[in-house]
Amino acid sequence: MRKIDPLWIRLFGDALLPILGYFLWDWGLYFISFYYLIDLLAAELLLHVKANKIVKTQELVWNTRVILERIVTVFLLLVIIFLTYIALKQLFPTKEFFTEFVLFWNYKDMGIAQGYILLPLIVLVTLQRYKTEFVIPGKHKTKRLQQLFKKRRNALLIMLGFLGLTLGMNRLVQFPDFAYIFAIVLLTSFYQVLYPEYE
Repeated sequence: MRKIDPLWIRLFGDALLPILGYFLWDWGLYFISFYYLIDLLAAELLLHVKANKIVKTQELVWNTRVILERIVTVFLLLVIIFLTYIALKQLFPTKEFFTEFVLFWNYKDMGIAQGYILLPLIVLVTLQRYKTEFVIPGKHKTKRLQQLFKKRRNALLIMLGFLGLTLGMNRLVQFPDFAYIFAIVLLTSFYQVLYPEYE
């Protein structure tokens, strides 16, 4: 029996939750954007956990270049969060970002606020990937820090390009929510196919 590539399982899982959210749990674009932002923050934390593991395992020293790489990824992430805020404000001028986040966090399905389920779930999945895709294969013994940060930086730059394009297009035409959601799912899947070791 042919073994299924873990990448395709990951792609399916990553795409399934926002699509189910849209069709089954009444998630709109705001809610799905929050889900991806939380996932993005988890991936950023994972990046630095991996970097620390590499430094410790390979007995490296934090030099100025690597410290700068860390600062750049954090800066790019903050810019993405800010541009997401601007894009959502363009699309939904009457809605408040922080009010919508509280609604997202406290949204109840089966009587439980989803934030208390979703956050631990994202953290659990992220830690599981760290263990099975990084530690167990021994990547912390061979991977170079520059390579790790370069892949993350490329991912963030692609996201910035997508957000820039979205902001520009919003001035001309606004698409239905599902078009944006489909584009986000497609973009994240596309990147993971190009750079399967990213996470």
